[in-house]
Amino acid sequence: MEALQTFFAAQPFALDTELQAPQACLPDAERSDSGFGEIFDAVRDHILSQVWNYLKPAHNPPQILHRLKRLLSEMLLAKLTLPGDKRRHQENTRFPLEVISLGKLNQNGNLKDLFVRLDENGQIDFIENFEDGTYVDLFELREYTPSRVHANAQKKEAEEGESELQKGRKYLFTVGRTNQLFGSSPNEILEHCLKKDNGAPAIYPVF
Repeated sequence: MEALQTFFAAQPFALDTELQAPQACLPDAERSDSGFGEIFDAVRDHILSQVWNYLKPAHNPPQILHRLKRLLSEMLLAKLTLPGDKRRHQENTRFPLEVISLGKLNQNGNLKDLFVRLDENGQIDFIENFEDGTYVDLFELREYTPSRVHANAQKKEAEEGESELQKGRKYLFTVGRTNQLFGSSPNEILEHCLKKDNGAPAIYPVF
């Protein structure tokens, strides 16, 4: 934090405008805890505070700040060490994956059942050597029911002694591959997943 404050002091915020910025304080309601640590919050609040100085009612400040928060999240979260959860994937239940919910990334409870993988450093696990390196596999946490029996899971259980999927328990299911992690609803996220020629989601192996 000390190094960050020193950087802010040495790099004054500047907009390409001739408007005189009044001295105004960012409302406390816009300084909510992101859950991603004080460094993330300090960078976000610093930028929002400076922009706030230039906003007038005609600019619709709440909408502008909402858009800025989303842009900053997209830019900064890929560099952070994130608090993950261990979840088991329906294709291989022996090895839980380190994942984080898009509900946490977006601070949106509507996305709590969508997950992306984290690497060994706790950062978003972007897939190397695929497109431009900004894509991730997208998972959905679903309750297992007999109608969702997968042949490959049954085969592994028989051949390798892997734990059989248990009815009523929740597992990760692969639902696509995407480079868009931010949205307001699951449908908006899923719509950006890569598609096959027939329009169905393109599903890639994750093990």
